[in-house]
Amino acid sequence: MAIGDSGNDQEMLMLAKYSIAMRDADPSIHAIARHVTTLGPSLGVGEAIMRYKLGIGIVNNGKSEFNLLASSQQHHAQYGGIVPEVASREHEHSLGLMLKQLADQEKLANLDLIAYAAQPGLPGALHVGKVSSLTQPYAYPLLALVASGGHTRIYEIGSATLSTILYDTRDDAIGEAFDKVGRLLGLAYPGGPAIDALHKPELATINFGIDHINED
Repeated sequence: MAIGDSGNDQEMLMLAKYSIAMRDADPSIHAIARHVTTLGPSLGVGEAIMRYKLGIGIVNNGKSEFNLLASSQQHHAQYGGIVPEVASREHEHSLGLMLKQLADQEKLANLDLIAYAAQPGLPGALHVGKVSSLTQPYAYPLLALVASGGHTRIYEIGSATLSTILYDTRDDAIGEAFDKVGRLLGLAYPGGPAIDALHKPELATINFGIDHINED
């Protein structure tokens, strides 16, 4: 990877596999670069690096004690440029492997502070780092809920790479079930808030049984 902003960087950029020009660079540099940053000189380098690279490190008393670096460059090559969704997914995949390596070496214990890059860069990729930072260190085992548009699952997470499905729905997410019940009751969409608005705390709680459906 090469980053440049003036005429004397032209040869370097032409030889590099991934050439990046600063937003305020000469037009001739823009013409030969694979990517042009959207930010000025002070943040442009950071923006360019964080589009391709994911790094994680540990600093002890002002000195770097441990660091890992992952790149998603090869995944963007086939598209001729950066695909934000690809960058986010590769960051998420790589970060899980990197955290496992740190955990295996007992590097995640006794951390005083956790920092993450908030800008510049791709929002999706930066969000991966933010979410991971806000949920570290993990205390295994733990429960995790996945509530997507198609299904709902509850997992037991044993480690950074080990998970077991405890419960899941057949064909609906919890939110969709509320929407369907609300529609049957003639309530407004979305069904969840409409049903919640009808809730009367003073009424006795109803204990529902657990349905059992044969696999056949």
